[in-house]
Amino acid sequence: MRFKGDRLEWNGLILPVTMRANDLFVQESLSLHRVKYCRIVRKAFKGGNQYFLQLVLEGIPPVKRNNNTGMPRRQPAPNAEVGIDIGTSTVAVAGDDGVILKELFPEGASYDHAIHLLQRKLDRSRRATNPANFTVDGTVKQGVKLTWVRSKNYMKIRFRLKDLYRRRAVALKEAHNKTANAILTLGNQVYVEAMDFRALMKRAKETTVNKNGRFNRKKRYGKSISYHAPAMLIAIVKQKAPQEGGALYEVDTFKFRASQYNHVNDTYIKKTRDERTTFVAGQLVQRDLYSAFLLKNSQPTRNETDRTKCSATFDTFMAHHDTCIQTLCQSTGRQSCNFGLRDFQLA
Repeated sequence: MRFKGDRLEWNGLILPVTMRANDLFVQESLSLHRVKYCRIVRKAFKGGNQYFLQLVLEGIPPVKRNNNTGMPRRQPAPNAEVGIDIGTSTVAVAGDDGVILKELFPEGASYDHAIHLLQRKLDRSRRATNPANFTVDGTVKQGVKLTWVRSKNYMKIRFRLKDLYRRRAVALKEAHNKTANAILTLGNQVYVEAMDFRALMKRAKETTVNKNGRFNRKKRYGKSISYHAPAMLIAIVKQKAPQEGGALYEVDTFKFRASQYNHVNDTYIKKTRDERTTFVAGQLVQRDLYSAFLLKNSQPTRNETDRTKCSATFDTFMAHHDTCIQTLCQSTGRQSCNFGLRDFQLA
């Protein structure tokens, strides 16, 4: 399988390849880098399957440019430290020139609702065309080999569902790339706590009882991690940071304890999950942003924060922090309940 010019040669077949004529990134990539591998990728669209040619090039990818001016779309990342406090559905970022507090991929809720409706529609169609495959209570018959009839309308809905899954995945990756670019505008030396999201997705093994004598739920953060994909954001930042001359450093979560530490009195106080704010030097601070601030000022050992750097930059951090919180409080859109904005509105 070889790519030559504007066509693909594969096992005696010569297939023309269509590319956007005004895409400077594609033109620069093909002119400066050698093609190493070719892949044919099939993607499901509403009207059926479409096929794309995926090229793997050697070397470092070029900078994306504005098609009208030819200038780079964004400026190179400054050589500065950035701290990231990543959650299952939110991310907090602290740098020397600003802070970021946002929900990961909030647009996913509209996709998930549309997917849920199509799944129900598929189930109704499947039950209507295969009534003999279900028992009286509505469950699928067990122990016998079943033949399933799929109507034309069922297949159309199925392709619509596949198309929706594809569009959601594209929108998710695009949103995470934008967030990663915003993080790297603050600095290229990124510090983040090492998180095992796969373990957080699993159900709890032990059965526990609450204060009222009822059993606690065993489910944890599986759906939230699946919807917001925080690990994908960290992977994108880890890939982009070296291209900006920096790196992503993972600190020891259990030794650092960013969510418990107070750099003013040098103490560790464990907080509950519903405590979204804390007091530092007599000021009300958002917990996630403060954790990101402590991570930004990590020592070279990455086991604890540098109190001297924290004291020197705390006032600047609080100025950016107050601006960010004020913007979120004045926003008319829906905000995540994990931000603790109510505490600032009541203060």
